[in-house]
Amino acid sequence: MALRKNKRPTYLRPDRVERATIGTHVPRGSRPRRQSNPNIWKAGKSRHQIADIRPQNNGYHSRLKSNSFALQNQKSSRIRKIIILVVVILVAIALAAFVGFNVYTGQVNSRMALAEGTPASIKTPANSTDPYYVLIEGQFGESSRYSDSNMLELVRIDPQNKQATIISVPTDIQVGASGQTHDIGDQSSDDALISAVADYLHIDIAHFVRTDAQGLSNLVDTLGGIEVNLVQEVDDPDVGSDDIPAGQQSLNGTQTVEVCRANNYSSPNEIRRQQQQAVLEAVLGKMFDGQSGWAFLTRLDSLSDDFKTDLQLNQIQTAVRELGPFNDAKLYTGVIPGIEGSDSTGSYYTVSDSLLSPFMDIVNSGGDPQTARTQGSANPSDVTVTVLNGAGTTGGAATVSNQLRDAGYQVPTSGNTDSYVYDETLVIYKTDDQEATAESIVEVLGCGRTVSASIYYSFDTDIEVIIGKDWAPAAS
Repeated sequence: MALRKNKRPTYLRPDRVERATIGTHVPRGSRPRRQSNPNIWKAGKSRHQIADIRPQNNGYHSRLKSNSFALQNQKSSRIRKIIILVVVILVAIALAAFVGFNVYTGQVNSRMALAEGTPASIKTPANSTDPYYVLIEGQFGESSRYSDSNMLELVRIDPQNKQATIISVPTDIQVGASGQTHDIGDQSSDDALISAVADYLHIDIAHFVRTDAQGLSNLVDTLGGIEVNLVQEVDDPDVGSDDIPAGQQSLNGTQTVEVCRANNYSSPNEIRRQQQQAVLEAVLGKMFDGQSGWAFLTRLDSLSDDFKTDLQLNQIQTAVRELGPFNDAKLYTGVIPGIEGSDSTGSYYTVSDSLLSPFMDIVNSGGDPQTARTQGSANPSDVTVTVLNGAGTTGGAATVSNQLRDAGYQVPTSGNTDSYVYDETLVIYKTDDQEATAESIVEVLGCGRTVSASIYYSFDTDIEVIIGKDWAPAAS
């Protein structure tokens, strides 16, 4: 059987790809009339050929073959690669900066962190713009956690109204059950201290800050010193060798600690609290002076070993931004109302039950706590006062008597004490409901402190004033 010779295989020549006919699948009767085109390859007019689809403009082919087109294409490609490389580098830099910043802030937060962790008794407000309390403790004793020279200051921050209130909390306030009382500042832990103060004053404490003598000294020196108006001179050899006069003074770190520790003031605990409050105000004013951004972060970094707190860097930055420069904020100061006392076991502070509640109501509402001292005082014309000169100041009793009469008080009796041994002016009252009246008299005199008569003082009038060496006649 003869083999059938295979037909010659068909294939498209390379140049036929460019010279084929489009649309040859269209039925012959409906195909449009072919136009003359010199580019169509004449040989092979099969219906399966594809027409030439190249543009008729021969410049297209010349552009494809020209060097300028290739160079332009290469240039565009290089530009795209450069742009992509720059974007990748910028993203890498941003990512590295973000990671580095987080590592940096994490290290600062770690150095500031309390060793015991965040106290369980901390309670932050639900709204970040609501007022909140910060408890600040200064441990200034030589060895133990608690000392009479310790500082407790309660700071109320009101971001919306750009206001701050600093309240001194005497560390020797007695708390606990009857017969088992102890100083409020004498606690075993940060959490116990915060809980004791919060429970006693019926408030929530949002944050806690603690420093010690060395930390305070370093902090003040790092800040370049502070300016403080001292109410009494400091010359206690038990705490330092400096003799620092009263009045406006520039203090370095060592001197600041001496001011906060001194125990030979005319009324040691009371004057020391006033000095400590003035120091705290100066430190806060220097730390939070309106700096922001990287400058503020580096400042906190340099101070982060000098105090411990539950606050994080971002929280401190937010507080500073919302409150603004501390010295520009409206500032109130005060002390928990009460009187100092002492016995064979040491000193103690007796809080006035009649004044504490209205005092805290004023503080919580953002008012001036100083006004609580005179709330509930009697009409001066209904109050009788005895005035005694206990300092030996010539004409002191007569001058004070006239001063009180000018303020509306009745002064039927005046004279001198048996001996001139009183360093501090005392305004003595008999009953708790007279304490506010006694506070009003302190305001009139511009010095002194209120004292309960108890069993130690006896007089016939409502109030007795004993002039001390801290009193001076008003300048004429």
